[in-house]
Amino acid sequence: MQSSTPASPLENNQGEYLIAQYASSCRRVMARNGIFVLQKPTVDSAVVGLLDYGTTVTIRDRGKNGWVPISSPVNGYILHTNFLSSCQAAKAATPPDLNFCRKVAANGGLVVRTAPSNNSARVGVIPKGENVVIARGKNGWVPISTPLMGYAQSRYLAYCSR
Repeated sequence: MQSSTPASPLENNQGEYLIAQYASSCRRVMARNGIFVLQKPTVDSAVVGLLDYGTTVTIRDRGKNGWVPISSPVNGYILHTNFLSSCQAAKAATPPDLNFCRKVAANGGLVVRTAPSNNSARVGVIPKGENVVIARGKNGWVPISTPLMGYAQSRYLAYCSR
């Protein structure tokens, strides 16, 4: 009995690459100080690795209760999906519409939060010089959709160059 599964996860039976089918499993670490990978989905589990900011990981599925199983670059679990962004969003050099494009101007990077408040939890930090996609905000806060989803203070953003 032969399996219909391709020999390589990115190659089909005709030798063509199917990268687009696997885009949803690619994530990039957006936690400024990196993120720990644990052996099991519990806080008291053994640490099996530390992934630096910007590291590409492969998730096995969406996970549950905040824990996401990963298979690359190491097998294990990451807590808090808020510290991961899609690879496609992270690779977008210039958002398509310059009206909603801003460039991070803060020397220490742009802190993105879960709500428009300094007291809300951090989603991550976007480095200086990176482009972000915003929407109209208020009270000095703007919603950001790329490369992270959350809210940031508009005073740390500049207009994108044309």
